[in-house]
Amino acid sequence: MNAIQFLTDERGNRTGAVIPIELFNRLMADRHLEDVFEALPCKAGPDDDETIPHDVMKISRRQSVPLHVAWRLYRQMSQEEVAKILGITQAGVSMLESRKKPQKKTLEKLAALYDCRTTQLYLD
Repeated sequence: MNAIQFLTDERGNRTGAVIPIELFNRLMADRHLEDVFEALPCKAGPDDDETIPHDVMKISRRQSVPLHVAWRLYRQMSQEEVAKILGITQAGVSMLESRKKPQKKTLEKLAALYDCRTTQLYLD
C-alpha cells in the first residue's frame, strides 16, 4: 500500500486516513509522545495487578466456561471430587458452575481448594 486511504462517513466526508508506515514514521520522527497522544484519566482498581495463569485462561476461552470452572479443569478435578470435598452433591457443583460468579463464601472455598485467590476465579 503506497497510497493514503481515506475513511469516510455515510455522507462521504473524510473522517480518517490510513497511511503507509514509512510516512507515519517520518511524521513521528521529531515528535514527542506528549505532543501526539492525549493522556486519559484512569482510576486504579483493587484487582488491577491480578494475574491468571495462561493455561486457565486458555481453558476458559476454548471451552467457553467461567474462570472458576476452568480452575477445576486446570487442577484436573471432577465435579464429583469437588462435591465430596465441599460436602455437597455433584448436582450442587454443577449448579454453582452455571453461575458466572458464585457467592463470596463459595469463592473462598473454591480458592482454597484450587490453591488460588478468590479474585482469580472470576472476571468483573
